Amino acid sequence: MIRKLSNKNLKFLTFFLSLAVFVCLSFNLIFAKESNIKFDKNAPNATGDMQSQKTDADGKFTLPKPTFTYGNKTYKYAFAGWQVGDDAQNIKQPNEQITVDKDTTLKAIWKFESGSLKLDGYKLTNDAFRTVSQYPKFMRGIHTNIAGVGRTAQLKAELFKEDGTTLIKTLDNANIDNKEYLFSDLKPGKYKIKVTLEGDHYVLLGAYALAETNNTITTNDPLYEFEITEQNQKVSLKAFFEPKAYGLRTITDVGTFTKPTISDQCDLSADKKTAIYYTGGNGFYTYRGVKYAIHIGIYYGDNANQTGLNALEVPTLSDAEKEKGYIFKGWSLVGDTSGKVYTQEEALNIKATDHLRFKAVWDRKKVNVTFATNIEKGLIEGNASSTQEIFYGEMVNKIPTVTEKGEFKFVGWFVDLTKNIVPEDTIKSTKVTKDITYYAKYKKAEKQVSNSSTQTDPETPQVNPNPPVNPNPPVNPNPPVNPNPPVNPNPPVNPNPPVNPNPPVNPNPPVNPTPPEQPVEPEKPVKHVDKKKKTVESVDKKQQNLPQTGISNNVLLINTSLLSGLVVAVVHLKKRFK
Repeated sequence: MIRKLSNKNLKFLTFFLSLAVFVCLSFNLIFAKESNIKFDKNAPNATGDMQSQKTDADGKFTLPKPTFTYGNKTYKYAFAGWQVGDDAQNIKQPNEQITVDKDTTLKAIWKFESGSLKLDGYKLTNDAFRTVSQYPKFMRGIHTNIAGVGRTAQLKAELFKEDGTTLIKTLDNANIDNKEYLFSDLKPGKYKIKVTLEGDHYVLLGAYALAETNNTITTNDPLYEFEITEQNQKVSLKAFFEPKAYGLRTITDVGTFTKPTISDQCDLSADKKTAIYYTGGNGFYTYRGVKYAIHIGIYYGDNANQTGLNALEVPTLSDAEKEKGYIFKGWSLVGDTSGKVYTQEEALNIKATDHLRFKAVWDRKKVNVTFATNIEKGLIEGNASSTQEIFYGEMVNKIPTVTEKGEFKFVGWFVDLTKNIVPEDTIKSTKVTKDITYYAKYKKAEKQVSNSSTQTDPETPQVNPNPPVNPNPPVNPNPPVNPNPPVNPNPPVNPNPPVNPNPPVNPNPPVNPTPPEQPVEPEKPVKHVDKKKKTVESVDKKQQNLPQTGISNNVLLINTSLLSGLVVAVVHLKKRFK
């Protein structure tokens, strides 16, 4: 019975299975089909294309890698997966298998990978902002609205991490040329940047302006902070620069400065030996909501003539300084070792590349004081003369020493034809305002002929006309000779009387002050004269300084005339008595 059931069941089972297979195959043929898979870049700037694909008959699909790219050298996005359907949370990665029962669009999901910094550099020309602001007074200002006007700059930019010390990248000597320079491949995060110009010609004006916002200038922070985020992928900055402002001052050792035009910038100290027009420097201030840059000084490349000031005022001399003969020569630059002296015009046109510190240069008149001597009578410190150069209005430093010669004795100094001696105290205390020469004066020592010794001065006419010599004329008109008619007509004898008074002899000494006639001195005839006859003695002494036509010769001629007359008289009487 089991066998019979088995056969029946077997036939039934076989039929049932065949029917089931048929039904299944028919169902699959009727209801099962492939689905279309489309790919969406999901980014307007993404590049590349991907053709649609189909799932298998079961709706299964293996996710491919994308051939899309998103981003460039400035900023980049990385592919983060495929979004299946409308479910934003259903993100699948390539090589994963999905099953869909309908056509499906896969959206590419992008993750922000890196950002960039666009840097524009500008430097302002001097004329771009050389406007005088009304507040504060005497300050030149720049309004933010004109910031950025000017030429491009050679920049040096240093990019740091948020700590401000870890250097990421350096941009050296980039020629911006009004085009952006990009720091690319910046991961999301905070950064700091420092922008400078090589050298010292320009200084950063504040820090930077955000070009994509409101051009607000941030003040005076060399490290400017910015942030890269998915929403702020690209940051644009502008660096503004201005010329440095240098100080201007004048210094003097002579004279004083009056109050300069801009008193707020001047040193009004008591001595007024220094005038500070500008200290130099840069700063910032806000007035009525507007931010200004302050420039206290001379811009780089400017000169003192462009400050609008009465700069480089020549110091004013006091009366005492004028008496000393000071003369203004010009200006020198403090720190300049060349010693160059600039005229007023040259100094005003020197271009500022550093602080300008001018010092007034003065000269002073000089005069010569000479001491001279006759070298036959003495020497001045071994020479015929000695000259001292002293400043106008000053006094003689010292009076030289005179070394006497022979019998000459130095008695002092004279300066004019009077030969009056000028006391040394007077010489030392006299303020000299012109060249002057002092001459040495001497006396010759006399030999002693009596209890009292006298000296004669061969140079001065005041001493030579000694009163004891003048009384000689009473001796000359000898009564026994002059009234004798036989004697007077005698030609050889008559000319002698004009010789006796000898008036031309006395004034001769001033003409011949030199010693050539000194050797003709009478030898000791004076010793035979009676000491009581002081008049004769003084006459004999004077004869020592006289030439051969002196008093001694006159006496000899008189005696000769008397003898000649006596002889003639005797001869006449003898003839008469015959």
